Amino acid sequence: MMQKQRIMLIGTLVTLMSCSSLQTSSTSVETGTRSLSSVKSCLKNPSILPLFNILENNQQQITVELGDFASFFQLDSDLYYHVYYKGSKENKNEAEVILSSGALQSKNQRVVVPVQKTGVYTFVIFENEKSPVWKQKVFAIAKTEHTLSAEDRKALAEKYAPVVSQHHDELYFPVSFEYLTNQVEVDSDLNNEPFLLTNKKVQSFFSFGSEPTLDFKFKFADINQVMAYYGHSESVLKSDLDFSADTRLKSRFGQKNVTVYYSVFENPKWKEIYINYHFFYSYDPKNGTPGNDVIAAHIFDRESMTVVLRSTSRQPLSVFYGAHLASQTMGQLDASGNALQKWNSGRVFVNWPEVIKMNGRPVPAIALGSHAVYPKRGEYAVFFNNFKLLVEPAGGDRMLYPQFMSDYRKTANSYSYELKDLGLDHVTSACDNPYRFLAFSGSTVDVLGPVNATFPPYTDREEDYFSYNDPNAPLFDMKK
Repeated sequence: MMQKQRIMLIGTLVTLMSCSSLQTSSTSVETGTRSLSSVKSCLKNPSILPLFNILENNQQQITVELGDFASFFQLDSDLYYHVYYKGSKENKNEAEVILSSGALQSKNQRVVVPVQKTGVYTFVIFENEKSPVWKQKVFAIAKTEHTLSAEDRKALAEKYAPVVSQHHDELYFPVSFEYLTNQVEVDSDLNNEPFLLTNKKVQSFFSFGSEPTLDFKFKFADINQVMAYYGHSESVLKSDLDFSADTRLKSRFGQKNVTVYYSVFENPKWKEIYINYHFFYSYDPKNGTPGNDVIAAHIFDRESMTVVLRSTSRQPLSVFYGAHLASQTMGQLDASGNALQKWNSGRVFVNWPEVIKMNGRPVPAIALGSHAVYPKRGEYAVFFNNFKLLVEPAGGDRMLYPQFMSDYRKTANSYSYELKDLGLDHVTSACDNPYRFLAFSGSTVDVLGPVNATFPPYTDREEDYFSYNDPNAPLFDMKK
C-alpha cells in the first residue's frame, strides 16, 4: 500500500478510536486554514515566519497552525502529521493515543485537538513514518483536573512562598522572563549576539530511525519570536559565539529584577496539591567566576522546589527540593569533606515538621553558582563513583523574601522578590503572551555532555506531576 493511502487510512480510523480517558471524533478534532495577516502584523522580525504557531491553549482545546515546513526544510515531497497523547510516566506501559492524523494540505493549516487530560500532546510532521522532520510538544492542563480557582492558587502560593537563602558571594539572582530575554534593562550588545537552534537526533515514535533536521541561526533580539514559533522538542538552544562564555548573558545578574514564579497542580488520586516555585537565571557559572570560566558553565538555568499540601485540609505535608540531574549522585558533606548522606533521582524531600521555616515559610538553601536547591545550609557535592565532580556551598546570609511578606525584618543583605504565576494553563505563541518563551519544547539549557535540560512545562515536575512527588523518593535526613 502506498504511504499516502496508509496515512489517510489512519486518519479515517482515528475517528473511530476511543478509550476510557481520551476520545476523538469528527466534531472534536478538525483541520482548516486561517490567514496569517494578524500574526505577521506583530512579528518583531518579519523574516522569521511562524513555523509552529500555538494559537490557543485554554484548558479545553489546543489550536495549532502548522507553517510551511516543506519550504523551510527545502522538501518537494508530501508531508503528513500526527498528534498523539501519552500522559505521565506512570502510564509508560500504555500505548500513545493518536488524536489526529492526516496530510498537510496547505502552508498554514490549523489543527484543533481537545484537551481531556493534563499532560503533553505531541505533534509530529514527517515525509514518511520513519523520518520525522519536526516533533513538538504542547503542554495543556485539562479543565476537569484544575478545580482550584486562580485566586485560590495565588493565595496558596503566597502563603507558602519561600524565604530563599543565598550565599553572600552569589552573583546571580532569579529573574523575570522580561529580564531573561533582555526586554528590560536592555543590553544592545546582547541583542546583537548570534544564537543557534540545532537538533539532537529526531526519533520517530514508529521506529528507531533518525536524521538531523535543524540548524537555525538568529540574533538574541529575536529570541522570544524564535522560541514561540520553533519549539522542536529534539532541538537545543546554543550560543553561536566562537567561545560561548563570552556571552553578555554572563553579566545579567538581575539584582534589580528579582522574581520567583509559581505553578499549581492537583492530584485527585493522592488527594494532594503541588505548589511549585520556579527560579530562572541568566547564567550558571558552576564554581567559576566572570574572569575564570569553567567548562561546565552554561547560559540560562532553571531550578525549582515543591510544597505538597493535603487537598482536603490544605495543610502542608512535605517539601521536595530539586538539585542537578536525576542521573547524578548527590551528597551532603561534613566539615572534612566526607559524605554524610547520598542520594540519586535529582531530588529529595523533607516532611513538613522538619522543614526549616521562617514564619511558616520554607527556607531553601541555594547552591553558590549552580543554583541547585537544597533543604538546609551546608556543603554539597556531585559525585561520580566516589570522586567529587563539583563541590558547592549552599545557603548563606543573603535572603530573598516575597515583597508582600509584612513580617519580614529587612537587613542590608536582603532583597524582596516579586511572585508571579507561570501561566502554564495558557501558554501560546501569541505576541502578547508574556510566557510565549515557554512554547519552546526543546532544551533551553545546553548542559555539558549528552543530556540537556528543558524549561517548564517540560520538566518532570509538570510532565510527570502525578509521580514526581513520590513518597518513595529519597528522604533527606535533617539531623545530619
